[in-house]
Amino acid sequence: VQERNDIHFRSDETELIDTLDDNQFQLDRMDRLMQRLLRQKEFYIDSVTLTASASPEGSYRHNTALAQARAYALRDYLRAKHGRCIDTLVRIGTLAENWVELASQIEHDSLIRHRKQIIRIIASEHDPDRREERIREVYPEDYRYIREKIYPHLRSVIIRYDLRRVGMIKDTIH
Repeated sequence: VQERNDIHFRSDETELIDTLDDNQFQLDRMDRLMQRLLRQKEFYIDSVTLTASASPEGSYRHNTALAQARAYALRDYLRAKHGRCIDTLVRIGTLAENWVELASQIEHDSLIRHRKQIIRIIASEHDPDRREERIREVYPEDYRYIREKIYPHLRSVIIRYDLRRVGMIKDTIH
């Protein structure tokens, strides 16, 4: 089971704020699914993987640590809501800067005047720090719009629940 929960964070922060944007709705939706999975008897939850991402402003190295801290903040939230059983289930993953999602959103936003050129920069520049810098320098108006409207959506957490049917025999073929 995979579900995307757009848990928003303030820029350069890791505190999970339920009143920010639609976080309360997202957290409630996540809690309902988690409760349903923990209560049902057909499947065991093998693991829950939290993959958090940050938006590209700031250095890639900093954003890696930021995304990881956000995933841990959500793990702590789940522990407070569902108990210590979460500790054995949750795995943390990070996607420092979600450039694939950014390119997709830019491609589909007609308000970005130079979207084809920006997507070309994203595809051709391999250094993520330099990539953002080039977009900001060459297309400052589009960059401001992207930073204000799209970047907040990149600060998200994808949750994947790996389940195993009760009584299932694990078979490994080599």
